[in-house]
Amino acid sequence: MTPATLRDRSFVAAAPVRAVTWDDYRRAIRFGGAGSVTAALPAITAKHAEHPVIGEPAGPVAELSDGAGYVREFERGTIAWTSERGAACVHGMVRDIWVLLGGRSGRLGLPTTDVAYDEASGLHAAEFAGGRISWSAPAGPTIDLA
Repeated sequence: MTPATLRDRSFVAAAPVRAVTWDDYRRAIRFGGAGSVTAALPAITAKHAEHPVIGEPAGPVAELSDGAGYVREFERGTIAWTSERGAACVHGMVRDIWVLLGGRSGRLGLPTTDVAYDEASGLHAAEFAGGRISWSAPAGPTIDLA
């Protein structure tokens, strides 16, 4: 385990209300009305399949304290889901900068898009509820707050 992984796990531990269990999901499917967990879990799983570079899960799917969605931390990435925007994956330097700025509890809030890479400029960028983070090796980070 790298120091970054340990740092990320300590960041994760303080934020969730509680972990979503398999029983929560089964009850939601069987009885309905269990919020959006029935949509969040498959969406997070599908997004992980799109981004295998983020590695294995570092913890369970967790409901956000304000009830606005769910989040799951991975070895090298984070997937957040809300009913309004669906699932979004952040990883690499964009995720590291986001975590340093407070992550989902910071001013930028949850990611709203996946990290996109522009080959022409070498820029990695993602949109967040409260702004945008972009990063490239030559230019470093740029944070635009909404």
